Amino acid sequence: MGETDLGIKYIDLKVGDGPYPYEGDLVAINYIGFKIDGTEFDSQYAKKSLAFKYGAKQIIPGIEDVLATMKPGGQRSCVIPSKLAYGSKGVCLKDGCIVEPNEDLKFVITLVTVGAGYN
Repeated sequence: MGETDLGIKYIDLKVGDGPYPYEGDLVAINYIGFKIDGTEFDSQYAKKSLAFKYGAKQIIPGIEDVLATMKPGGQRSCVIPSKLAYGSKGVCLKDGCIVEPNEDLKFVITLVTVGAGYN
């Protein structure tokens, strides 16, 4: 078990190979998000990988923190506290919340690729 700079505890399910992501790199991930009770609330595995610019705050801070020490092909299970996920707002729609306010979340994240970003 490891711990990130922000205190997120994780378990490496598979260690990847290659470079860690650096700010500005284009990364692609797959993930499954669970509530602490085990209910799945989101999954990227059935879709194309989610690509974003690392360090550009395009994804929740907890996921970026977990990716900091991952290499391509790596897979990690982690619990992200609400303050590094969706915080006091949660993810709520008119008919209810997908993620409750102040809810800690569990993710299984696979870092698919890391590529040089174009600024």
